[in-house]
Amino acid sequence: MSVNVPNAPAPAPRAMLPPPEERLYASFQDLHEDLKKWTLVQGYALSIDASSNRDATGMYRRYNMSCVKGGKTYKPTAQGKRRSYSKKTGCPMKIKCTKQDGWPWNGRWRVTVMCADHNHPPFDPDSPDDIPPAFRHVEGEGLRWLLIMHREAQLNLRQLTIGLRVTFGDKYKFIKKADVSNMLSKVKREEERELAKRPPGAPPLPPGTMTAFMAALLNPVPDPYANGVRYDLVSETWPNVPGYQSAASIQQQQQQHNNNNNNNNNSTTTTTTTTTTSPATLPPASATPTIPSPHHRSPTTTAPLRGPTRPATTPRNRRQVPLPPLEHAAARVSGRRPRRGGDAQVVQPCVGGRERRAGGVRA
Repeated sequence: MSVNVPNAPAPAPRAMLPPPEERLYASFQDLHEDLKKWTLVQGYALSIDASSNRDATGMYRRYNMSCVKGGKTYKPTAQGKRRSYSKKTGCPMKIKCTKQDGWPWNGRWRVTVMCADHNHPPFDPDSPDDIPPAFRHVEGEGLRWLLIMHREAQLNLRQLTIGLRVTFGDKYKFIKKADVSNMLSKVKREEERELAKRPPGAPPLPPGTMTAFMAALLNPVPDPYANGVRYDLVSETWPNVPGYQSAASIQQQQQQHNNNNNNNNNSTTTTTTTTTTSPATLPPASATPTIPSPHHRSPTTTAPLRGPTRPATTPRNRRQVPLPPLEHAAARVSGRRPRRGGDAQVVQPCVGGRERRAGGVRA
């Protein structure tokens, strides 16, 4: 039931007007937020197509934006039973956002409309399926609120969705439970990807430890994708992030853990040697240890010796490859292969160019 209020302001017409060009902004974030508010009232949405013109600090100075329904419609070539459709209509509406250094802009951002025409009607705010996804993204303070209420207050999807609409008003009035669920899944994937980058053998994290991704969300830090340049979310000099462990601290803990294990092993070995071995059986300090030949065969050895081993040259095969026997090495030098069957005879090269076998018979 609708009530007619006298002298009530008429709703803004959804005329799909382009954004004003006379406005100036201190940063691209302010410009982007103002564009979202403007396009929401006008009945369309914008998306970033490309960014270019980096300055000396690596920041972008230009963003090309177009209507979300611009571009070519996807035509699948497979003749399957699943029906797919696209909401793109090839809308020609385009703008550019540039940072101007000269007077009268003085390093501020402004909007230039390249094409202001649309070839589609405005979206219907009463139809949930017609709302562009650009107005259903959870970001910034909304994402921080969502994570705190989900992990600390243990709210379900319905409560989180209603809480976003009530807390932030028109900014998330089109949010759905599916959008909240997708955002929570994305955060979980980011945390798992960050934990997978930990060095092997690192000690497990204590319960309640915060990752760099969560620390950046739960602390007042700038947007990591500001001006198109992603920087480190949590630097090494942050002392006030509770529960966060940097890569350097993790390596120090791992090194300390390994040193403790080595000290324990050395103490155990020393104790065992002292209790089982008497001083009379130890060799004298001046005695020179004898190194057996790699091809020496002991009378008590039953298995044939393969000789010394060498590491494989290819990185794919990391097993130890045995060296070839002496007869194969000599045959490779002389260019002849050893005889099959029985023990191969070593070929000795002669001065005249011909080989002579060990038995004196000319080859």
